[in-house]
Amino acid sequence: PAPRNALQRQLTPLIPRQLRVLRGRDVYSRKQRGRALGAAEAEALRGSLQLLSLLLPGCPQNRDALFHFPAEGSGGGLEVLLAHTVTDFASPLSREFALLALRHLLPCHAAAREHLARLAPQAGVVLDDGLAAAGLRVELDPSSGRVKVSNSHSSSASSASASVSTDASASSASV
Repeated sequence: PAPRNALQRQLTPLIPRQLRVLRGRDVYSRKQRGRALGAAEAEALRGSLQLLSLLLPGCPQNRDALFHFPAEGSGGGLEVLLAHTVTDFASPLSREFALLALRHLLPCHAAAREHLARLAPQAGVVLDDGLAAAGLRVELDPSSGRVKVSNSHSSSASSASASVSTDASASSASV
């Protein structure tokens, strides 16, 4: 093996440590707890995601360590990374490093791809209070599994509806 792979294998124990740093610090979790992110914590978050994105290419052992990280679902570290793929204004580059880490993980790890294909949206979540102030709401259509953004004023729903449907499987396939 190339020296780079040997070094990456030696750094495999860093993956669970970085995932523990990331767990619970995504935008959804912070908004739920009403907690803002300080500058130092935002930098640590970005650094953890950047390190993960650098450790994954070329080392199957590191990809396995990420996927088998103990988390709520069976996807482990995959679900932790997916939670960081939304825009985080407190740490703007975090999303890009999370996407890069997923880009290194998914093509080479069949179990991660299968787990991602089984995921489905559970509910519509509005992170931006500006959407609600603008009269928009996010809903999940249980029959189709699609997320729908619509006008919250039902009186003019037929004429002024701003409906946008995104297929959950199409959005997860583009990651």
